[in-house]
Amino acid sequence: MPQVICLRIPDATAERLRTAARRAGRTLNEWGALSLEEWLRQNEFADIEFRSAAVDFWRGGL
Repeated sequence: MPQVICLRIPDATAERLRTAARRAGRTLNEWGALSLEEWLRQNEFADIEFRSAAVDFWRGGL
């Protein structure tokens, strides 16, 4: 079950998060949760480079 966690972040960071959520067509809550999950994955698996498959495909990386 999802949990509510309250975070205090600088105004500039909050605005960047709002802007990113709006561009992605997600709610602020969705985007914040996705961003936090991504950060946690990157820290847990620091030796693995996560990439978007679509980006790699168009760059000829696949």
